[in-house]
Amino acid sequence: MTGLVFPDARLVTRDVLRTLLAARPEPEAQGVTVSTKPADPQGPRPYVRVQVDGSSRTPRLNGQQAVRLSIWHRD
Repeated sequence: MTGLVFPDARLVTRDVLRTLLAARPEPEAQGVTVSTKPADPQGPRPYVRVQVDGSSRTPRLNGQQAVRLSIWHRD
């Protein structure tokens, strides 16, 4: 019997944001690092951290996940 594996909301959101930001012409969207890892205080800017803020599942396999985006940008 094969188990059901739900996609990781962090990774899906990260990949979608990377694709969408790469297609934006605005200078603010250029060079953005989108990751699921914590931001390094001396690391690259702009930086978007994607993390799951909470999730729930029901016995009928209905589920949801809340995704939090933390954004650091240049001055």
